Amino acid sequence: MRQIKRANADISRFNSWAKQKKLREWYEFSDPFAPYFDAYKATRDHIEVLEQDCLSAYTEKPLGSMIHIDHFRKKSMYPQFTFDYANFLVDDRNDNYGACYKDKNASVTKDTFDGNERIFNPASENMADFIGYMLNGTIIPKRDLTDDIIKRVKETIRVFNLNHKSLKDTRKDIINLVTTYRKAGLTPDEIKECLEDYGFPTTINWALNIPLNT
Repeated sequence: MRQIKRANADISRFNSWAKQKKLREWYEFSDPFAPYFDAYKATRDHIEVLEQDCLSAYTEKPLGSMIHIDHFRKKSMYPQFTFDYANFLVDDRNDNYGACYKDKNASVTKDTFDGNERIFNPASENMADFIGYMLNGTIIPKRDLTDDIIKRVKETIRVFNLNHKSLKDTRKDIINLVTTYRKAGLTPDEIKECLEDYGFPTTINWALNIPLNT
């Protein structure tokens, strides 16, 4: 998980528009037959492409066709943020990890978002600064972090199930590819170009900087 690119002007513009339209229920905006569905699609696509580089905000996996706007803070817990653009992120619909896993996780409470062990918010924080990987693709906290940060990293991994087997296996394959390309003499920029469709940029950057076994 890394911090996405978000402009305060976009937050202000959308929130003003939603207030002007007097939107109250999410379906008025998100339902395919709702009067403002075109605005929903435009907002979703803007976030997907311009802010998230067509990657999941949570897993960094390339987004597919079943994408939706996720409320980082669940709207059932925080109805006041239902139409707050700052609370919007885009993800695939997949119950195994990411947004859907978070929303179906019965142990998620308000402390998950605002407590001492709150999860990282990719709209405002860069968890990539605090994580590393095992060679099998498992995300782990970096060494020498404070106990509070370690707890937040572990809680974020748990809430979004970021160490699901399929994600770990993909990251393992990427780490192996980066290692192969480095041993073949490719530069970091060349490697990033070769892997630009793979997603997982934080994994790639980490793999570019680990010692090579010769």
